[in-house]
Amino acid sequence: MALQFGKVQNYLSRLGLKCANVELCPLLGRVPLSLSEVYEARFCNLQGLRYLFLLPRGEKPAPDIIVHQAKSLEKYYPERQILLFSEMDAEYYDWLCRNKIAFVVPGRIAHVPGLVELKADNAFAAQEPVLGKHLSPWAQVVLLFHILKNHGRRDLPYARLAKELHVNKVYLTRAAKELERRQLAKIEYSGTSGIIVFAHDGRALWRWAQEVLTSPVRKTIRTIHPPRQALRSGISALAERSMLMPDHFKAYAVVSADLNKIAKEDRREYEGDYVEGWKYDPKLLAGGDGMVDPLSLYLTLRESADPRIEEAREAMLERVLW
Repeated sequence: MALQFGKVQNYLSRLGLKCANVELCPLLGRVPLSLSEVYEARFCNLQGLRYLFLLPRGEKPAPDIIVHQAKSLEKYYPERQILLFSEMDAEYYDWLCRNKIAFVVPGRIAHVPGLVELKADNAFAAQEPVLGKHLSPWAQVVLLFHILKNHGRRDLPYARLAKELHVNKVYLTRAAKELERRQLAKIEYSGTSGIIVFAHDGRALWRWAQEVLTSPVRKTIRTIHPPRQALRSGISALAERSMLMPDHFKAYAVVSADLNKIAKEDRREYEGDYVEGWKYDPKLLAGGDGMVDPLSLYLTLRESADPRIEEAREAMLERVLW
């Protein structure tokens, strides 16, 4: 956060607002993981008022999620909040303003009611984010959804994704643009409706994307009481889809924020079943058989050097309806 926060300080200073008494605000252990994993935070005094500056750690949350998270944080920290971003589009700006969220985009926007209201002429100029080594979670979900559920076609309308994945338009647009920048797809329009047109068909697309696909598992814990609605994953799910002998313990998958719902007294170090916290909700791509989808499962086990697992996961791929 240091570099970006420095930019914020310099920007506010140029606007006549001095950041004083800056101190770190450790969220981990004080707020739910669904918040501490998403933000870094610092306290700062502006014009004699104490503020909590919040910087998203990774992909910028959708604006409706921002509003919900801001209200949740108020339960733990009563200080006024200022969200920090490196870029923003007009729709995102309007959404936050309507919901009375204070925010700063260094060099472009300062929206802190009561202190400063400024929007530069280039406030919404396009800024292409630097691509990481792997696909972002939503871009991977869209690509795998296409392979698993859009058989015989290369085009995938935004409308279908929004309906079946219940994805916010902001996330969907970002995912489509990322796939286009990585030359895995291109974006076309039919009237005002967006369509993602992929560069390859099912299996060819899977092979083409291997270098940018990654395991969805963010964290794994063990527990004697796994969540009832969790999907089977790991070796136990692979055994169901192959001739592999299952382990003594089962593995399950939930979206990473749900790990926080597992009581501490139910967690164990050396016994119990495994519960994986995923970067995206495993139910988005599941097929209704109580297990995670085969392609995400493959990615969770791709790095295993066990020849039994390697043989079983390749056999599983042969059963995928490409």
